[in-house]
Amino acid sequence: LRSDCKSVVEAIDRLPERERTIVRLHYFEGVRFREIGVLLGVSEPRISQLHARAIGRLREIMQAAEEAA
Repeated sequence: LRSDCKSVVEAIDRLPERERTIVRLHYFEGVRFREIGVLLGVSEPRISQLHARAIGRLREIMQAAEEAA
């Protein structure tokens, strides 16, 4: 992996388990929010909320890593 891709994967690994699962299923396996909701037993809007929170956390993690470099 290129270093920027590696840092994204490392940032994803730092997410809480549920958010990490949503990000991995959606972006790496192409699973839609509705289907992720079925898998996790929650509504599609809840998956959307968790996804938005995960993306926000990823931004924070990536920014902190960039500032530390």
